[in-house]
Amino acid sequence: MTGMDEPSRYTIQVTPDPDRFNRYRWHIYEGGKLRDTSVLNFATLREAYADAERFVDLLIITWQKATDPSDEKAQRAFAGVARHAGHATVNEPAMQ
Repeated sequence: MTGMDEPSRYTIQVTPDPDRFNRYRWHIYEGGKLRDTSVLNFATLREAYADAERFVDLLIITWQKATDPSDEKAQRAFAGVARHAGHATVNEPAMQ
């Protein structure tokens, strides 16, 4: 989703779920700091990584729209992208 000359500012890590045997969760790092982690767990590494990539794509698209000062709706949505995608951010509690 990012340009070829622009490295992604996000890093994806998939790890075993400590609470569920043979299940996986993803973690998104931004600038080396944990930004988001999956609320859901996944049956395979591939499934978890694919979901993380979709989440990062949403972050990038939303960030690009939010930096467009003419798009006020996107700017408001930027803060809640993780909530609407069903994931919790590190700085924000998960929706119950």
